[in-house]
Amino acid sequence: MTIALQMISIPLFSIVLCSTMYYSDAYKILVFAPRFAHSHVNFMGNIADILSDAGHNVTVLQPILDINLSSSGTKKAKLITIAGSNNLVEMSRANELEDVWLSDPRDVMWIISKTQAFLERFDEACQTLLNNTALISELEQEHFDLGISELFEYCGLGLFHVIKTKAIVSASSTGLFEHIALDIGAPLVPSYVPGYY
Repeated sequence: MTIALQMISIPLFSIVLCSTMYYSDAYKILVFAPRFAHSHVNFMGNIADILSDAGHNVTVLQPILDINLSSSGTKKAKLITIAGSNNLVEMSRANELEDVWLSDPRDVMWIISKTQAFLERFDEACQTLLNNTALISELEQEHFDLGISELFEYCGLGLFHVIKTKAIVSASSTGLFEHIALDIGAPLVPSYVPGYY
């Protein structure tokens, strides 16, 4: 090897080495963000974008629960959408949750019926996701370092367990529901964590 070639290869090797060190600090992060309400989609999308800006490899997995929502919430992360089953599309078309903000909060029967419809939507989407063995296998092969999901439903946490995500973080765009606090071992402090129901 000539001296000129050695002088070129040492700096080139240094540049390649330094560029790989930059990327070795990045984590592979999976954000589970069902598309069902603008505020939740934007909240989880902002988390994904902030982590992407920090140099992490972020993927947003987004089951479609509301076909009327077009925004994914993220502009920078890789996006995987999961189309809903025919039943889920019909639930979405019925849009039984559209008047939730205008309802009478004292109408317990109405709240129970809408909560049931809401839970059925999430259950249907979760079943569709977990039955997609090709996607589950693909996600498992990604070897995600971190999974992030909101805590008002547990499909994301179950998915992270199935694909063997190394660590899990829960996010919440609302106050902590009492039943979730009990499930995760968080203390119930009535002075600042009032019950939702």
